[in-house]
Amino acid sequence: MIGIIEYFHNLTGFDPTDEQVETLIDLTTDALKGLVLCYGRGFSKTLCAAIVTLWYAEKSLETTPIKIMLVSSQDTMWEYIEKYIAKSELLMVNRLYKGKYEEVPKEGFRLKNGTIVFTFPQTNKVRGNRADIVIIDESADCPREILNSASLCLTGANPNRIILLSTPHKEGLFTDIVRDPHAFGYLVKVKSSENLSWNKLTMERIKKMYSAKGMTKSEFKMEVLAQIPALTELNYFPRTHLTKCIQQVGCNRLFPNSSLEAGIDWGYDEPTVLTVTEKSHTQRKSIYQKSWRHKPIEELAPIIAEVLKGFEMAKFPNITKADKFPVEYKGCVERYYSDLHINYVNLSDHKQSALEQLQRRIRQQSIIIPSMLVDLIIQLRNYRLEMVRNDDLVISLALSCYEGNFITKETPSKVHFPKHFNLPGGHLGNREYSYY
Repeated sequence: MIGIIEYFHNLTGFDPTDEQVETLIDLTTDALKGLVLCYGRGFSKTLCAAIVTLWYAEKSLETTPIKIMLVSSQDTMWEYIEKYIAKSELLMVNRLYKGKYEEVPKEGFRLKNGTIVFTFPQTNKVRGNRADIVIIDESADCPREILNSASLCLTGANPNRIILLSTPHKEGLFTDIVRDPHAFGYLVKVKSSENLSWNKLTMERIKKMYSAKGMTKSEFKMEVLAQIPALTELNYFPRTHLTKCIQQVGCNRLFPNSSLEAGIDWGYDEPTVLTVTEKSHTQRKSIYQKSWRHKPIEELAPIIAEVLKGFEMAKFPNITKADKFPVEYKGCVERYYSDLHINYVNLSDHKQSALEQLQRRIRQQSIIIPSMLVDLIIQLRNYRLEMVRNDDLVISLALSCYEGNFITKETPSKVHFPKHFNLPGGHLGNREYSYY
């Protein structure tokens, strides 16, 4: 059997580049049982994997039959196989046809010696299958449970290999493996597509997008450099899901038999933000948001109360408030609006839980964000973990949707105040107060 480099040239008509040569050698080195190719976009990793699949199938005609399972969310690899199998005379002669079907069936093909190449989408259909080689393309798109199921499909017979290919464009099991390959038992190869000779025009355009801020730093690192950004560099709310939550609707109530809930993120130098959301059995909808800067709580309390009263027939069973106010002002809003029920949240303890719930809602698309709330949408798109500024609209929205354990009279909690607050008893400076 000829080597993989010559085989690649015979089928494609191209001489592989140095980067492709290294990739083809890695893909055909049976000693690499668990291999991850974490490559930038446009590297031709899928083409290389398709040629290697055909090479293994043809090699089996001289050795022993083999089973190869291909798993992908896209048809690209199979399109390559369908294109290049016709150029392999040996494979065409030895292939078993399905009746009069002359094309390569998408579900796979068999050779006369018993070799099988078969495909599955990234679904539970992979469960229960067995293969000697498993190749998972676009592994970053593969759900964690499917990736685990596919890795359990190996027969244990030689070559007994699993190969993961992807650009690390989203968080998941693939990126976990790339971060710590030793813990998962893989060898990871990382290659940037920034300086590929055949990709110059595309890279020039992408770099212009990056310079013009049409692509974020984290997106450039993932898509081009094949690097996984730190969690603090990643968009906390997935852009694809967030875009689906943004709808061309007004800020009016939408659901029958719904209730209203509000969240207040108290501030001073950073603004105080009030958000009102409509709550149905399964959905939320943001219907109001307003912010005030450099206004102390004693001035804002009656203003916020009047805003809440302005919602006709509105009932607020749960107003969630952040903890930037002293014990004297626990009743600051309900003093002006006695029908309110207030839950008190120690933001330092509950912020992450509230954000995780909001992230889950956005992933599940169970929240509607009107497109006219432009400032909120900008903050949601730019939000990162550990942000401490320019996040007030997001925090207020998260509090308005928060369903958690709130502070009670028996739960001690400390609060912090901006140095410019002037409240009863004189200037508070940066002192901390306990509720009880």
